[in-house]
Amino acid sequence: MQDPSRWRFFKRGWHLHRRTGKRLHHAYLTYIGMTLLVVLAIGLWGYIQAEQIEIIKLRHPMPGLEKPVRVMLLSDWHLGIHPISVSRAQEIVTEVNFQKPDLIVMLGDYVDALTPYDLSIDQVRLALQGLQAPGGVFAVFGNHDGWYGRPKLRKLFKELNFTLLENSHASVALPGVSLMIVGVEDDRTGSPNLKRAFAGLSSTTPTLLLSHDPVVFTGAPDRANLLTLAGHTHGGQIALPFFGPLTNMSRASNRWSEGWVDKPNSRMYITTGLGTSILPIRLGTLAEMVILTLSPLSPSPNTSAAPLHR
Repeated sequence: MQDPSRWRFFKRGWHLHRRTGKRLHHAYLTYIGMTLLVVLAIGLWGYIQAEQIEIIKLRHPMPGLEKPVRVMLLSDWHLGIHPISVSRAQEIVTEVNFQKPDLIVMLGDYVDALTPYDLSIDQVRLALQGLQAPGGVFAVFGNHDGWYGRPKLRKLFKELNFTLLENSHASVALPGVSLMIVGVEDDRTGSPNLKRAFAGLSSTTPTLLLSHDPVVFTGAPDRANLLTLAGHTHGGQIALPFFGPLTNMSRASNRWSEGWVDKPNSRMYITTGLGTSILPIRLGTLAEMVILTLSPLSPSPNTSAAPLHR
């Protein structure tokens, strides 16, 4: 015969276990719910932040330059993924023209090749066709352009009178200005060749080197009258406080994610670009368009930010 007191002991234990289990289950569900809410809030904030574009104003001394030249620097449009729709791109083009730069340089990834939408070349034309500057529009390709299709972009850029540089160089058509633009291919979908790009170019001529990926700076000539301009990194797109970018998607160091990078005699500026890729969010780093004034007189570069003109 079973001991009734022993049975009551096990019964109480079972009920206690059920009550404790329910509490733990409720606590677990509460924890999961709160975590999901936090993740959703962060994602929504990042989605909104991706829409914000700063106008960054820089000044850089360029030995040998006869007079100041205002350069508009644009990179990483990633048309087809939030926030850069065709209509948003047209707004950006309007802002660029409002700023009246002497010339425009573009550093690749005009289309996001990973978007689920099949963006037509006609839509790309609608997005970019208004860009204009007295000194011309100069462009290089990025990795997404290679995946999207360089031949159709080459044809479009020719129609739009953009000067496409693929391991080549061209002069700027501005009165009283001696300035060369060198452009190299992307290192993921092309074959960057600095020797070919600089072939026949005098080392005494003030020069801008355009590269989609900042890694090209490692092999670039180190001279004071050469400034390298790069994009690709999106500033990391997600950058954490005290840690910085999770990744910059470049073959270069994570330290080369945005802003100025120095060699003994030359510099590079890495722009955070306009759009996003993979995830349509930005955290800890804003999109930007850059107005770079090349000056023969300015003693040192400086930076300021202004809101996007509407």
